[in-house]
Amino acid sequence: MLEFDDLKSNGFATFSDICSINDLIGLAKSIGKIRLHPNGEEVARLKSSDGTNSLTGTFSNVFGLAAFPFHTDTAFWELPARYVVMGMFENSKCTTNYISVSDIDKSISGELINKAEKAIYLVKTFEGSKYTIPVFRNNGVLGFRFDPNIMTPVGGMKNFTPALQPL
Repeated sequence: MLEFDDLKSNGFATFSDICSINDLIGLAKSIGKIRLHPNGEEVARLKSSDGTNSLTGTFSNVFGLAAFPFHTDTAFWELPARYVVMGMFENSKCTTNYISVSDIDKSISGELINKAEKAIYLVKTFEGSKYTIPVFRNNGVLGFRFDPNIMTPVGGMKNFTPALQPL
């Protein structure tokens, strides 16, 4: 059973009883509306890659099998996803580092949020370019977006880059 309080405070939840794509889709639908991947699929399959055959500018292309830097999945969306549902049906030697929502709340001051709300980034993707800020609010919930592959600071905030590290 999904505990929304844990999901909201930690930013993630783990399950051991998801055994199929259908189970994964059912879990995702229990959280909210599924948004299609940019390739049009309801479920996108991620595979480890050395980057050789990956799309130019993607994390796999830039970093290959090395560690990816801190980033927000779907940062390029007008409103980034609140939750990203992922399933792994085979054991993997890869690890995933994350920063919990509660750790972010503890490490970000109101002054930093005020500066971030004034920072402007140019977002360049295959779909085009647009300007955005790294901080947003949706239904009163504070959110952050950052993707160093597609976001470049512009204007007077060229030196503003989130310096969050796993605690």
